[in-house]
Amino acid sequence: MKGYFLFAPMQKGNLIGAHSGVERKIRTQYAVFQKNFDMTLDLRSTEYGIVQKICARLPFFSSMGRGLKYSGECDDCGFLYIRHRFIDNALIRYMRKVKKRNPSIKIVYEIPTYPYDTERKPNLSNFYIVLKDKVNSKKLRKYVDRIVTFYNQDEIFGIKTIKLKNGFDFSSCYPSTAAIDLSKQIDVIEVSITAFWHGYDRFIEGMHNYYQAGGKENIVFHMVGPVLDENKQLAEKYGLSEHIVFHGKLFGEELDAVYAPCALGVDILGGHRKDYPVSSTLKSREFAARGLPFITSSPVDYVEKGYPYQLMEPYDDSPIDIPEVLEFTHACYRDKSAFDVRNEIRAYGESRIDMNKTMQPLIEYLKGK
Repeated sequence: MKGYFLFAPMQKGNLIGAHSGVERKIRTQYAVFQKNFDMTLDLRSTEYGIVQKICARLPFFSSMGRGLKYSGECDDCGFLYIRHRFIDNALIRYMRKVKKRNPSIKIVYEIPTYPYDTERKPNLSNFYIVLKDKVNSKKLRKYVDRIVTFYNQDEIFGIKTIKLKNGFDFSSCYPSTAAIDLSKQIDVIEVSITAFWHGYDRFIEGMHNYYQAGGKENIVFHMVGPVLDENKQLAEKYGLSEHIVFHGKLFGEELDAVYAPCALGVDILGGHRKDYPVSSTLKSREFAARGLPFITSSPVDYVEKGYPYQLMEPYDDSPIDIPEVLEFTHACYRDKSAFDVRNEIRAYGESRIDMNKTMQPLIEYLKGK
């Protein structure tokens, strides 16, 4: 059976090889599809000139620029798999034409995070983009057969879901071989697109409280990704420049080098800010692949209760209890070498969230099983 995998809109030049976490995931999903179907991958770039950027924000124009038009590519396919950022009239027209030309095709639509309303707070710049999404999401049920969700909903927009766990390509990165000496420095890392709902301000507040109370251990918090002004201002306000490093975006060997000495990862700490009681983040997967214990305020979906390498933080805005975090970190490495800890964590994650395992419910649905 033939299948077609469409990702749009992709701003031209923004996704390059394995540098984007989103594209890494898409290419890993595609590799699993290829093992089961005759697949085509379409990373559909959009054209966003000044006129298109203006029009995208107007009520009767597409949010897509000029990049989503149907040209018969799915006419002989058994299914169309779509990962998409905006639900707008261009997407609805595209699916309508697909179904008209190929009535028997299954259309599966992936929503990476849901609910997502709090990620797109309406403002003057995006008001109509958000409004178009709300209006057109009600039309999806005419054309979409299933929605893929990673957050355990039975239905979204009145459409039955296929529940998956976010999978990961464990061949894309490996544990560091660097030694860890907690008596000298405790390196902590977060890697993200950096939004307010990640809640890293809670960790910064906790570090401030720790050092204000006379804390002596040398903590270095590595923040990798776009720099959120609020976080930088908070670090400067508290005089934490020696303890917080804003790296910006890093990829490949540069990212590996920052990960190498780290003893702890920081997953999402602000899930309550957008009602995410369970974490399915890519960073939690990468921590597993790299063999890092981690802290989180939203339980990670693949981790069993009582897992010794996950520390749960309160599901609120309170500052992180750094002494508790330090006690947890020391406990992880007290009786085991860093090598053993890393390999144990990686093996645990690989047995549960390798992409070949996590996509099986979707593969079985597409095959009609």
